[in-house]
Amino acid sequence: MLQHNTLEKHIKELGQLCLNITKIINKKKESSHKLTHENRIPRSLNINCELTTSSSYKNDPINLECKRESKDNITNFINQGLASMRKWSIHNIKLLEIDRCNTVLKKALYILEGIYSYWSDIYGPILPSGNNSDTQALLLAKIFLMTDFCNKTEDISIFFNTSTD
Repeated sequence: MLQHNTLEKHIKELGQLCLNITKIINKKKESSHKLTHENRIPRSLNINCELTTSSSYKNDPINLECKRESKDNITNFINQGLASMRKWSIHNIKLLEIDRCNTVLKKALYILEGIYSYWSDIYGPILPSGNNSDTQALLLAKIFLMTDFCNKTEDISIFFNTSTD
C-alpha cells in the first residue's frame, strides 16, 4: 500500500483529535473567563435562601440576628466556593493543554514512526539499530522541530501553550 494511503486515516484522526480537544479547552476557557472576569456565579453556587417567619415575629431581635447570620453564611459560602472554582478552572485548563499536547504528540509519533519505518525499509536504518523505534521517532521529531526544517516551531509552541523544549 502507498505510504500516504496507509497514513491518511491516522492523519485524519490526529486532526480530529486535536480539534475535539481544542474545542473542549476553548469552552473551559470561556467558562473560566466568566468566572474570573465577569464575576458570574455558577448555578451550582447560586443559592437563594432566607429565613422566614410570620409577620408578627418579623422584627424580633433574634429573628433579625439569625437572618443576618444566615445571609452572611451564604455569602461566605458563595465567595469561598467561587474562589475554589476559579482556582480549579485555571488549573484545569493547564492540565487539559498538557493532555492535548501529549495526546497529539503520541498520535504524531505513531505517524512519524510509520514514515520512519517506510524510509528505513527503502534506505536502511537511519539511526543505530540498538535504539527502540519510539526513541528514534522522538529523536527525529526533536531534530525536525529544532532545526531549520520547521520554521513554524514558535507557532506550534504557542498553539500548545508550551515551550519549544
